[in-house]
Parts: sequence; structure tokens; C-alpha cells
Amino acid sequence: MRRSLLLLTLLAAPLAAQSNTERIATGQDSRSHDYDLVHQRIALGDFRWEDQSFRGRVEVTLRALRPGFDSVILDAGDLLRVDSVQALAAATPIPLARAVPARRPVAPAGPALAWRHTRDTLVVRLPRPLALGDTARFVIAYHGRVLGGHGLRFFEADSFAPARPRQLWSQGEAMENHHWFPTYDFPNDPLTWELVVTAPAGMRAIGNGTLLREAGNADGTRTFHWHMDQPAVSYLVSLVVAPLVTFTDRWKGVRLEYNVYPTQADSARVRAAFGFTPDIIEVYSRLTGVPYPWKRYAQTTVTEHFGGMENVTATTLADWFPDRRALRDRPWYRQLLVPHELAHMWFGDWVTTANWANMWLNEGFAQFMPGQYWRGREGPAAAEDYYLDDYRNYLRQDRRRRMPLASDGSNNIYPKGSLVLEMLRAELGDQRFWAGVQRYLERQHGRGATSDDFRQAILEATGQNLAWFWAQWVYRAGHPDLAVAAQWDSAAAVLRLTVRQTQRDTLPADSTGLRYEVPEAFRGRVRVRVGTPAGDRVADVELTAREQVVELPGVTGPPAYVLFDEGNRMLKTLSFPQPTAWLARQVEQQADLWGRTWAIGELAGRPGDAEAEAALVRAVTHPEVFTRREAVEALGGRTSPAVRAALLTALRDTAAVVRAAAAAGLGSFREDTVVAALRGAWRGDSSYAVRAAVVGALAQADSAGAPALLREALAVPSYLEQVGGAALAAIARRRDVALADAVQAAIGRLEDAPATLLALAAGGAPDPLARLFASATSPVEGIRRRVLKSFGALSPADRRAVLDLLLRRPLEPAVRQDLEAERARLGQ
Repeated sequence: MRRSLLLLTLLAAPLAAQSNTERIATGQDSRSHDYDLVHQRIALGDFRWEDQSFRGRVEVTLRALRPGFDSVILDAGDLLRVDSVQALAAATPIPLARAVPARRPVAPAGPALAWRHTRDTLVVRLPRPLALGDTARFVIAYHGRVLGGHGLRFFEADSFAPARPRQLWSQGEAMENHHWFPTYDFPNDPLTWELVVTAPAGMRAIGNGTLLREAGNADGTRTFHWHMDQPAVSYLVSLVVAPLVTFTDRWKGVRLEYNVYPTQADSARVRAAFGFTPDIIEVYSRLTGVPYPWKRYAQTTVTEHFGGMENVTATTLADWFPDRRALRDRPWYRQLLVPHELAHMWFGDWVTTANWANMWLNEGFAQFMPGQYWRGREGPAAAEDYYLDDYRNYLRQDRRRRMPLASDGSNNIYPKGSLVLEMLRAELGDQRFWAGVQRYLERQHGRGATSDDFRQAILEATGQNLAWFWAQWVYRAGHPDLAVAAQWDSAAAVLRLTVRQTQRDTLPADSTGLRYEVPEAFRGRVRVRVGTPAGDRVADVELTAREQVVELPGVTGPPAYVLFDEGNRMLKTLSFPQPTAWLARQVEQQADLWGRTWAIGELAGRPGDAEAEAALVRAVTHPEVFTRREAVEALGGRTSPAVRAALLTALRDTAAVVRAAAAAGLGSFREDTVVAALRGAWRGDSSYAVRAAVVGALAQADSAGAPALLREALAVPSYLEQVGGAALAAIARRRDVALADAVQAAIGRLEDAPATLLALAAGGAPDPLARLFASATSPVEGIRRRVLKSFGALSPADRRAVLDLLLRRPLEPAVRQDLEAERARLGQ
């Protein structure tokens, strides 16, 4: 006994002081389990939207992972009600492929088994203990309901949203699927499954894998039998039940589906939004060296989805896919969402993270891959713009909380994961990088993946041990904050750069004693280019220390410019004071968009510098579109004649992103010529984004004509209501109380309309407040829901006071019920 206590003490000591690197490497975030969940046959039906309930039956086939195994612990939501658990006849030995007969009948139930369901845990007692490797089969009959959108989400048809039909859909990630069927709900045990769903009349059920059977029933319902015969993890089990129209496509024999509502079944629009799917699959297959690994790929659109979910073979997407006109504005849905979710079929589904602490392997790769797709299809600048957006998102998230990529609950797995992979590609070069990715996918399929598994795959494929790279970019937090100072020694013809890393490690420990570390000095290579009278001098520099001096010989004359980290190989922030002339040349000479954008930002920070303004004006006509956009945005707020002329030129640019930026900048001018140009864009520009920017600009530039324009703009339909939303924002800024009636009329279409009425009422005007109260008691549920949501901008005390005031009025029962529920939620 003493020896055991001493051993436990010795083992516990290092754990208390364990670093994040050690925690991830030892897999402490992985869940232990005593069985291998081999197959589940999930049958669902009797869906009731009024109380979000359903009935289910799930057959479980498992294999014991220890001798004497006699009790099965399953995850099962606390709102599931188990009706019975019964043994099934012993299965024949399960082959390694885990195949299950495709058309076998429902197995007859055997003797009842003892079970206990407590909170989210269901324990089933087997009839006898199993030996290691033995299999068991049993069936659970149950019924249940869901609350708060856990696992399944039910949506009613609503006159408030006439295009939205009644529907339900599932969301399994991270650990939500056990709320609608008992399972092992952790990503370290792949299984196969069947989903047999009886859907109401007029609806289809979309699941994973292959549709084995679809049959009508006497009561008008239809039963759909889906079979997922390739193993994947349980959070990827998915279900959508809705009225849907299917458009089909092919990639080398793989069936592709685009499932949309009947109200959205415009073939031209659907194919414009999703028709590039086969091309993405082709590019991803070629890049990774692993052909698309599944038998089918469906994309199904649903209501009120947060974006997309990579359910294996059957991605679920938000129903606001762009129309053909919106595609001119490079919408997020097309540029990122569709290629991101498709990348998950390799990264997240074919190879799945072993635990949630390594989630960046799923999301980082899925965020990284679209940039590679656009590089091949639209050129390097498109990829650079894509990763520039990731860079800005990463910095915003890092400012809120600094965490490593590999850590439980990491907040930056998307953008930083993408940027770290892009750095790794630059470190290794294209051929070695993709060889390592291919090795990773082939090595880890079916096994679960950790961050070190990826490092090991790179080592096996390339011979490169990048433990140093993993240590600073994966297991530790932050990035280098570089402060660079330049000094030219004319006598020695040398340019000296003093490079200091100024990042600080100030992260506190969490409640368990774990403290994330920021490296004192990041290691990496950067390229420095110096423009000289005798030609450019280029040096590749290895950064290794907190402070170091870099010397570049052969600089015989004053430098014309100095580009630091040409090609943007290192994730960083950069402080490098330079003469305006250097920055202007950098905008013209720098080969990568990040460097040009950095220089434009430095120039924009010099408002009294005529040379800086002139450089920005010149950049408005740069040959590369994203540089033009950045320059136009940097000129916003300046009002010189040269800027006005540049912005008017940009308003006629061929790229909508440039025209939109120009329109926004022109709002600072009051001249008739500017107003006329903006009104011309309002009438003639086909871009939603440009028209939305024009609305905001004219609200500033044309005070007299703004009310009529804003009233008109509120009624203009556009993708994601960009134009109407811009009008609401302008009305709130102007405090234009006379437009309160138009704002109230738009509540049914514009989500921010109630918040705009609230903003107008904040000035003390009674009419907007009266209109808001009238809408809060509207018989249309969707309008009430939007108004109640807008009350979130009020303090809790003010919300309670408003609701108490409304509840003193005569109200319809449904209205009173909603308001009383909201009031009860707020408490006293």
C-alpha cells in the first residue's frame, strides 16, 4: 500500500506542472472506452413539431475491448425516455470491413436486458460477460424530445418567412447527437450505421451514405433507408427532413446532390452556386494525392443554420445560398463556405481528430484548402487575399484571448490553423508539403489523428523533423511581434537591420494550473529585399533570437526601399518605421499582397503627408484588384481634390469590391458631382454590395435627398438584405424619426428593423417607441421574435420594465404566452 501511494504521488507531481505540449502529446483529452462501437441501425419516426418529439429504435453492435466486459455505457440525452432494451441474436463474426448486410430485415428482439438511464448516461447490462473481442447486439426502443436545439432542431413553416417550409435537421458536432439517439458520442471510435427514417407526407429524409430504399406508406408518409457502409465517427451522423428538390451532378462516378426547397429550385441559381463542386473535388483530389474517398456527396440547405456542417457524404448548409447576381460580389458562401465544408470530407471525416483538443487538424485544414483552390483557379493574388482575411480574423481573435492551436477549446483553430499550414507549405515547398499531407491522410485514416501524428507523417514523407515548428506554432500561443530598424552604413556599403521580437508571455494559468506559453523568440526564415542603384540585394535570414542584427552587404547607394519578409513566410505583426518614399516603392514593387497591404496601411497612417496621399492615389489604379481595394479603403475620410478624383475613378472600376469601397469613401464629400455619380451608381450598378455602399454614402453626402432614397432602399430586395440593412444603419445614424413608419413596415423582412426603431426611440421620440411596442404584440410570431430579440440591447431592468408595460395591455393568448415566457426568463 505504501509503495502504491508513493507511486501515485510521483505520478501526480509532474501532472500538476504539465505544459500544454505535454498534455496534448500524452493524449489526456482523449476518452477511454471499453468497447468498439461497430454498427448502429437507427430508426426514427413519429416526428411532432408542436413539442419537438419523436420515437426511435436503435440496434447496437459492439465488440468488447477487455475481458469480462458486462456493462455498456452509452451517451443518451436526458430527455430521451427508454422504453425497453432487449438482446438480439448473436451476430456472425464481424469482418474488418465492418460490412452489414444491406437489406437484412429488422432483427427480432430477444430477452429484456437491465438498464439504467441517469442524466446523459445509459448503462445496459449484458446477459453475460464478454471475452476480449467478443461481440454483442441489442436494441433500444425509446422516445424523446429536444430542447434548445440540442441534437435535432425543429422549425415550423411561418407566414413571417413564407419561403421556409416546415423542417428539422440535426447537428452533431461537438457532442450533440446523443440527444436524439443513444451512441458513443466521442470522435475516437469510427463505426458504420444505417438510418431508417419515416418522414411526413411531402417531405424527404436526407442521411449519410447510400440510399438503399425509399417507399411510400399507406398513411402518406415515406420511409427512407440510408446506409453508411464506410466507417466514420458518430458526430457525423446526420439527418435532414424537409420538402426538398434534388439536383444531381457527377464526379468520376461519384453522385453529387444539391438539395434545396421547392421555392428555391431555380436550376440556373442552384448550379451557379454549387456547380463548381466537381471542380473543387478534382483539385482537392489532385493536391492531396487521395481521390475523393466517399461514394456520394450531398449539399442540403436548411433554415437558420450557422453556416455549414461537414456531415460525412451529406454536408448541411445554410439556405441563403447566393443568387447569380450576388456572385459578382465574391460572397463568403461561394468563396469559403462551399469549398471549406467539402475539404472536411478529407480533413475531419476521412481522417478525424482523436479528441477535441486537436480540432485544428479538422478546421485548420478545411480553412486552408479553399485558398489553395482559388490559387489554382484565379491566381496567386486570390489566394493571398484569402489568407489576408484569415490573418485579420486571427489577430482579432488573438486580441480577445491568446491560445495555442492544439488546446481544448482553442479559439483560433480556423484562421491560425490555415495560416500555420500556409507557413508549413512555404517552409517545405509545394512538393514536400503535399507529400506529407498525403502520407498523413493515408496513415491516419480510421485511426484518429493528433497533432504529433501529422508531424510524424511529415517526417516519414520528407525526412524533416519539424519538432521546433510544432513547438512554437501548434503547442504554444501567439506570434512574433517584430520591431525592425534600418541603418545604412555608406562607408561599408552595408544595410544593417536590427530585428527585435517584442512579444510578451503574460498569459495567466487557468483553474487547473495549466498556463499557455508564448515563445520568447520564434524561429523562422524571412527574405529581405533591398532596392539599390546597382540592383536589388536579396538575403534569406534565419530569425533565432530575441534580438539580432542582420547585415546586407553591397548596398552602395541609399536604399530605394526595403522589403522585410518578402513573400510573407512568417505569421507576425511588423513595426518597421520607413521613409514615405520606401513605402510608396513597396506598394509598387512588393510581390505579395500582404506586403503591399502593410505598406498601404503605413501610408494611410500619415494623414498630413502629401507624398503618402499621392502614393495611395496612384495605387487606386494598381493592376491587381485587391491592392486597388486596399488603397481605395485607405483613402476613406480624406477629402482633397486628388482623392475625390481617384474615388470617382474607382467608382467605375471593373471589380465590384473596388466600386463598393469607392462608394463608401465618397460619402465624405458634399459636392454635386459626387452626389450625381453616386446616384448614377444607385440606378445603374448591378452589384448588391455597391448599391448598399451607395445608400450609406448618399445618406451622408445628400442630406436633403436622403429620406426619399432611404425609404426606397428599405423596399429593395437584395442578397442577405444588404441594401435594406444599409438603409437601416443610415436611418439609425441620422436619427431620422420621420422614417419610423417605413422601418416598422420592414420588420417582416429586415432582421435589424426593431433595433433601428429602438435606436430612434433612444432620442426620446415617442412615435418609434409606439411602433416598436405595437410590433412586440403582433399576431405574427416571427415579428414578435425579432422585436423581443432587439430588447437584448436594453439593460435587464429596462427589459423587465418594457415587458411589464406590454403585459398590462389586452393581448391575444399566443402573444401573452410569448411575452410571459420572456419575462419569466429575465426573473426579478
